[in-house]
Amino acid sequence: MEQDIRWKQRFDNFGKAYVSLQELLQQTEIDEDVRVDAAIKRFELVFVLAW
Repeated sequence: MEQDIRWKQRFDNFGKAYVSLQELLQQTEIDEDVRVDAAIKRFELVFVLAW
């Protein structure tokens, strides 16, 4: 039972990280260099959570 809950939590975290990456990619108000750096870090997080 405990293992089932952790799987759901991990999947929820993946979904939140993915949405966060999508939102960042749609923003245009912030500096381009900052946006690229943030996108790289958010992509890394999504990749790790998907792995």
